[in-house]
Amino acid sequence: ASINPNPTEGYIKIVLENQNKIEKIDVYSVSGRVVYNAFNRSELDISGLSSGLYILKAKTAEGQITRKIIKQ
Repeated sequence: ASINPNPTEGYIKIVLENQNKIEKIDVYSVSGRVVYNAFNRSELDISGLSSGLYILKAKTAEGQITRKIIKQ
């Protein structure tokens, strides 16, 4: 899976290699707190978050994808 663009100023798109659908997305601060979540979406608007490093976890039928994202 890839996340574009990264770093981002707000909008990100998650691209999966196969035909999996994203069931749930959680975005965590580096302190481990959930700061954003969404269901059944591959595009997110995180423009409301502060600049910094975040951890994105996307759940699909085949498992979980974890990626670091940088919000500018």
